[in-house]
Amino acid sequence: VFGDLKVTVPSLTVGQTVEAVFINPPTGVLSLNLVTGNGNDVALHFNPRHASTGGLLVLNSLMNGVWADEVRPAGYPFPFYNVQTRTTVRITVKEDGFLITVNGINITTFMYRPGLGYETVRHITWKAVPEAILESIQITY
Repeated sequence: VFGDLKVTVPSLTVGQTVEAVFINPPTGVLSLNLVTGNGNDVALHFNPRHASTGGLLVLNSLMNGVWADEVRPAGYPFPFYNVQTRTTVRITVKEDGFLITVNGINITTFMYRPGLGYETVRHITWKAVPEAILESIQITY
């Protein structure tokens, strides 16, 4: 898939994993979002920012049009580079938050924000520059 995608999903449950496999773009922006049933709020915003912009991963949530405080995990090998590489992101539903794993490396657990738990998620959205190619997205146990 090139560009943007929105997928409707059944209710998530503890133990399920959202897995996205994509070709990481050499530059530009991409985000993977777990969106609530109303279509406006975001329980998890996954936004890697490439080495050209400082090389960091930004996690956040959006409720009633207001972004919460960003979470910027540190202390792991940055998995997004200025080259096109295949990347696997796994977001596992845990009791207390979303466990974020990139290319087999546990990055962090993004704690659920009030009113934005896993049970509110009804859509997965992908937004990216054309160079980012989404190969697959699936939900597994």
